[in-house]
Amino acid sequence: MSIFAANNAGLSLNYPYELNDILSKNAFLNLFKKAFVNIKNIDDYDSNIESKLIQTLDVELLKAYKNNNKHSLFVVHLCLNEILSRKYILYNDGVETSPIMFKIQQKIINAQMENDLNTISNAYKPLTIDEFKIWFQEKLNKYSKYPHPLFEYIENFATYEQFREFIKIEASVHVSFDDVIAFSQVGVRGTQKLEFFNNFNDELGSSNPNNFHLSMFEKLTNFLDIKEIQKENLFWEALSCGNYMMFLAYFRSYFHYCIGYLSFLEALTPARFGCIANAGKRLGFPLEVLEYHALHSELDINHAQSWLNNIILPEFEAHKPYQIRCIIDGILLRELVSRRYWDMIFKKI
Repeated sequence: MSIFAANNAGLSLNYPYELNDILSKNAFLNLFKKAFVNIKNIDDYDSNIESKLIQTLDVELLKAYKNNNKHSLFVVHLCLNEILSRKYILYNDGVETSPIMFKIQQKIINAQMENDLNTISNAYKPLTIDEFKIWFQEKLNKYSKYPHPLFEYIENFATYEQFREFIKIEASVHVSFDDVIAFSQVGVRGTQKLEFFNNFNDELGSSNPNNFHLSMFEKLTNFLDIKEIQKENLFWEALSCGNYMMFLAYFRSYFHYCIGYLSFLEALTPARFGCIANAGKRLGFPLEVLEYHALHSELDINHAQSWLNNIILPEFEAHKPYQIRCIIDGILLRELVSRRYWDMIFKKI
């Protein structure tokens, strides 16, 4: 159920204590909540709410991306997450097809993309396939053992409580990867299509429902007694990480950003998940609840190379400069977004 779901007493969002007073007075968030739970009536009858929403959103975006206001960043990504999640769950409340919500969604996505693309604009970007192979391998070598200091800590030092908090955050922003793959491959043909299929089939346990990867992940969350996910208790960097996965995969205009983004995600998964599996073993967890991370620490070694060979490199071989630039930016975006996210988890735990 959405955190914006209405009940007989009205809406209730349980923000962290230090945010409660600030966010309860946020003009855009209050209007958004009103629109969100009355979306069908508002889309049909309220001609004023849209202009008010857009005006207050523009103010929020200015504070978020010009002033780097953390509260504003949290607000816009919390709202974006609620809208985007409707594309990934079976829940029909009118939000997915709402013109107002679509406008809000696109304004936030565009602002975040513009900000992050500007951040990486001066980074080195290879121009040829040979330069790309060297550049990509150097990045993998840099992160091959520990993609971030967080994972060295998780593997070797995290307590049970810290490990549980880490997994709780991961579960809160988790987007089922089979759905990400399904959306990403729409319109793709040939060898690229087969590579997407191979990934999709693995995510679905090679057609064995008992081995669905999402179900395997749920074994760990159940073992850790993680029963409730409260997105309003997250930080904006975590929400942004989940949002990027959802909108890059869903929209065809972001396809080349998406395949670059996912290539870097796949390439770092073996090291990342290996650390998590090792941490669980160190803490004495049953092996069956670690299957998801243990499997991916091995499986994605092959996936990463196949993705590179069958999805990324053909774009270089086709000599498509714009598409190549988007792929490289997608890789750099994943590096940026994940680093932001992991930095904040490391501080939090």
